[in-house]
Order: sequence, then structure tokens, then C-alpha cells
Amino acid sequence: MSKDKEKKVEVKVGEGDEAKTISITVKKPGNQLLSRAQRIAAKAWNECVSDGIMTKKELQKFMEKHDIWNTKKEKEEKDKIKEITDFEKKLYLKDGKAKKMKLSEAKDIAIKMRIARAELRDLIAERIGMESNTAEALSDNTRFDFLVAN
Repeated sequence: MSKDKEKKVEVKVGEGDEAKTISITVKKPGNQLLSRAQRIAAKAWNECVSDGIMTKKELQKFMEKHDIWNTKKEKEEKDKIKEITDFEKKLYLKDGKAKKMKLSEAKDIAIKMRIARAELRDLIAERIGMESNTAEALSDNTRFDFLVAN
């Protein structure tokens, strides 16, 4: 197998005196394995839906109905993402100016950007937490677990 399809990694297992290092080979899955993983994920999704686990669309309607996530929060999220993008442009593109930005100015922008990212994370935390229990998320986890195991 070529170098780009596999990688050897040394992993430390255990703690203290009982710790030992093992060698693991991580291989990029081939088309046949990816196809099997996709079929297993589809099967898991069907089982989840049959068992009454919500899909992302159903969860979205549920969250709107129970005022967990509404259009106001959606707008806040979009505004926060735009604010972060504007900070990034300012920091990396220097507002289109050719001259160098002062270090203190760059630091202020970086701090504002970090605060905005934390605010965005807090805003969407509940929604993301609930999305992790949807049929799609569980199906993706099943696919990932299959690929890791094989």
C-alpha cells in the first residue's frame, strides 16, 4: 500500500509504570469498505426512524414549536457568524491596506473574535446537543464506528 493510504502511529496505552507503547497502522478505507459503511449507516438510519427517533427536520420543527430554537436565535447566529467573518477579514486582509497593522490593534481584533466565537458556541450549544441524538447523527456515528473497527 502506498504511503498516502496508510500511516503508522505510536500510541501510549496505560499510565505510570504500567504504560506501554504500541504501534498502530491507520489505513485509508477503500471503495468497497466505504460502500459497506454507507449501507450500514443507511440501515442504522432506517432503524432509528422505525424506533421513533427524530430526524433533523423533525427536530427543527420540535425546537421551533417549543421555542428552543426560533427565528430570532437563527438571526443571532447568522449575525454572529458575519461578525466573526468580518473580524477575520480585518485581521488577515488588514482592511485592504498595504501597510502593516499594529500589534496592539491585531491583538484587540483577535480578542474580540475569540469573544464572538465563545458567544456563538454558547448560542448554538443547546441545538447542537439535541442534534447529536437525531437519526442522522446516530447513523453517522454507526458509519464512523464501522470504519474504525475495519
